[in-house]
Amino acid sequence: MRLLVTRAAEDASRMRTDCRAMGHEVLLAPLLDIALLPPAELPSAAALIATSRHALAALASSSVLAAAIRMPLYCPGPGAAALARGLGFQIVRQGAGDAASIPDLIAGDGAPGPFLYLSGDETAFDMEAALAERGLAVVRRIVYRAEAVTRLPAEAEAALRAGALDGVALMSPRTARIYARLCLDIGCADAANRVVAFCLSHNVARALAPLRPPVRVAATPAYDAMLALLKN
Repeated sequence: MRLLVTRAAEDASRMRTDCRAMGHEVLLAPLLDIALLPPAELPSAAALIATSRHALAALASSSVLAAAIRMPLYCPGPGAAALARGLGFQIVRQGAGDAASIPDLIAGDGAPGPFLYLSGDETAFDMEAALAERGLAVVRRIVYRAEAVTRLPAEAEAALRAGALDGVALMSPRTARIYARLCLDIGCADAANRVVAFCLSHNVARALAPLRPPVRVAATPAYDAMLALLKN
């Protein structure tokens, strides 16, 4: 399969390696440019929440990492958990693969807070509201920004126009919206509707409107589940 990988450049190389190991040919088309904003200080908190590898990367490049790793950390799944442990975190609690699973995990732990939520400038899940519903205090700090690209890379656009793509991997609702918009902008809706969209979740798939491609959704919103989907 000739697969278009749309992850940000910092994450795309890993996915390219994993997909090539399955025998796929991979084209990279990062749809977001990531700018890290390392925090200069940490507000008082009982535990940290980081729902993105980018948030952990910002923390790793900051002057407050040594203080941060002394706190418990809540993260979405095994990829972020492994990265956190590599940074030196001793207490890492991982959810079921997505940000939405973290509030229930925190509630199940009986963790009192307050929590420091390290996030990007745009999020698909309202962590603050979900924790507030459970009576838990949270402070959000934006530690990276993700800017949408304005055009598909030339190689990806040429492959799309030529009907030379079999699939596209989409890992977030925002990247799905960007992909759909870029395809429409260049007049390639019909071509895009012949490319199978491999989506991390149903929310990602819904964000593809107004395109109507064949859609396949991972069993759970986790990276390993996405790879399993791409194997089939």
